Amino acid sequence: NEVSKLSGYKISALQRIYNKGIGAFKTAGPSRPNMKKEQWAFARIYASITPGSKSSKIDEKILKEGKKKKI
Repeated sequence: NEVSKLSGYKISALQRIYNKGIGAFKTAGPSRPNMKKEQWAFARIYASITPGSKSSKIDEKILKEGKKKKI
């Protein structure tokens, strides 16, 4: 919820990116042995909402669809 409020993206969009992070962790295997799948998924979210990052370009469609409308 906090990331959603601060970033301006809907929770549903961030959840989709989180799920992609979990999937990537499971398929690629941990490149950092001390990292948990949840940490990997949150890192994916943070990378995706960082402008100019590789993940923001990959997840651009999800982020556009998940942008909260200003009232």
